[in-house]
Amino acid sequence: MYVRYTFDGVTATEYRDADDEIDVVVKYNEKYRSSVEDVLNLKISNTQGNTVALRDLVSFEIITGPTEIRRIDQKRTIFITGNIDEEQIKLNEVSAQIEDLFPVVQAEYPGVSFSFGGQYDEFTTAFDNILSLFMLSLILIFLILGTQFNSYTQPLIILTTVPFAIIGSMLGLLISGNPFSIVSMFGFVALAGIVVNDAIILITFINNRRDENNLSPFQHWRSIIQAGRLRLRPIILTSLTTISGLVPLAFGIGGQSEMWAPLANVILFGLLVSTFLTLYIIPSFVAIIDDIKRSRKKSRS
Repeated sequence: MYVRYTFDGVTATEYRDADDEIDVVVKYNEKYRSSVEDVLNLKISNTQGNTVALRDLVSFEIITGPTEIRRIDQKRTIFITGNIDEEQIKLNEVSAQIEDLFPVVQAEYPGVSFSFGGQYDEFTTAFDNILSLFMLSLILIFLILGTQFNSYTQPLIILTTVPFAIIGSMLGLLISGNPFSIVSMFGFVALAGIVVNDAIILITFINNRRDENNLSPFQHWRSIIQAGRLRLRPIILTSLTTISGLVPLAFGIGGQSEMWAPLANVILFGLLVSTFLTLYIIPSFVAIIDDIKRSRKKSRS
């Protein structure tokens, strides 16, 4: 630090000129800091007040050294970077090989640690954040539906459409050949709020029919059949309009977008599969819940 202050200077105070603040830097005169000998001739004071020349305290040798020393969290760090040919190997495969190789290096050089950065670090960080966002969206959807339907079971039935949509989205990425990227993960979050619409339409109709016709628990199956028959066209039209709007972006009609095509494919195929399965599985779940409720009433009576 003493050598650094001598040659680079140290800010001793500030000089104020009107509204301007000018640093006052103290350092050796230029003629006393122009050579290596000037460094060795520096006089350093010890705690007793005696001055000693730097050449008497250090051993001096000129060698090749690093142009800079990088540190992260006060630890000396070496960056190893490279580009990956994704036609030959994937990013996750490279990281797995490095993780398998590093224990050998660590055994030979104790105290050395490593961490991933760059695209891999961005992907893992984004995945954790998006996963938390996805769970938060499901909780909010459940709370909103629970308030609307005054029920805990019906929101859970509606949320079963989300796994169906995820299955369709994965198939869509495989069929289209799009990567599982950060943008596609945002598509999963958006999809969770879209695919529940069909189930909401179906269950709302079932509840309205039961209230209007004052159906007994043993006649609830009639409202399920009517909902499947009368809400078929609105559900299909609702989904088709959304799917039709995503087709150009997903399949590159009018221009391919490598960034947004995965998101469009996730929503398109997820909505397509969930719509088909909703028409069959949601009524089945409603009928199962009705059977459970009737069996409980019978056991109580």
